[in-house]
Amino acid sequence: NVKHKFVGLQRMRDNIFTSKEEKEEGMTLFCNAQKVYYMFSKLANIFRQKKLPTRNTENMLMEPVDLSMKNVFCVVEDGGKYLFTLTDLVNIFKMALLNLEFFIISPNSVKNPYTNNCFNKSTLLNMYFFIRSRVTCVPAYIEKFFRCNLNIRLFLRLHKSWLQDLALDNYVKTTHYTQLKSGITAMLYDYNLENQRSALRVHSGFPEKELCEIMRPYLTLYYKSRYSTDNTLLWHYKFLFKERMKKFYKFNSRFGSLMTRRVANLKYTRSKEARKKRQENDPQTYRYESYHNKGYLSYKDN
Repeated sequence: NVKHKFVGLQRMRDNIFTSKEEKEEGMTLFCNAQKVYYMFSKLANIFRQKKLPTRNTENMLMEPVDLSMKNVFCVVEDGGKYLFTLTDLVNIFKMALLNLEFFIISPNSVKNPYTNNCFNKSTLLNMYFFIRSRVTCVPAYIEKFFRCNLNIRLFLRLHKSWLQDLALDNYVKTTHYTQLKSGITAMLYDYNLENQRSALRVHSGFPEKELCEIMRPYLTLYYKSRYSTDNTLLWHYKFLFKERMKKFYKFNSRFGSLMTRRVANLKYTRSKEARKKRQENDPQTYRYESYHNKGYLSYKDN
């Protein structure tokens, strides 16, 4: 196999009974053999891409995909070929490398989403260079993973704190608002418990979607203040979260409260049903002006 091949080559080079000319001749023969081997490997790969059946005709966004399209990458696996767009490849890396388990970073091996098999190292390298040749700037987590020789353990050991914060950012940004409701409820409860004078009381009937969209930046800080693995950053995020929430309260202390308005009494000549219908059609209005600065994060990875 490949390992024994290079072990034999190293033994030849370390052999003290082999002359310098013989070593050079052996290296030349080895290089020529490798060149022919890789040429045939490339030819076989081209043949597979042309002859093997395509296992998917749509990308991960359920859009039609074809090998003749510009930004399409082909992976040959298990007697078939799988097509991925540039966006698919970036998302596959993101889902694997920024995986969270109970809000703790836990990177997984990069897998083929159609077969759940791990991509081998050569395929990952080809995917990386494919992305690099087509974008101006490779996403930082992919670049760092490549510089760690595609080693998950080394990648986590060297960049754990940075990955933790990045994964939390990604979680809050991409998660559907219905799944963030419990986190926002816990955030408001913890904040109100420690800040009775500037507590935010959000009415239970406040629209969930609007609440989640407004609270996403604060929820990111809240999660970082609880789950960041760097103690210095942990206290930094705690301070930043409290300050931002106080500014939010100062800007709109009645956020989420139900506004009531006085309606003139109906004429007595109207029936009870008419009065009831008027009351049902009277819309409820909530205060939802918000204060948040999208550029609040002062910590950035260099």
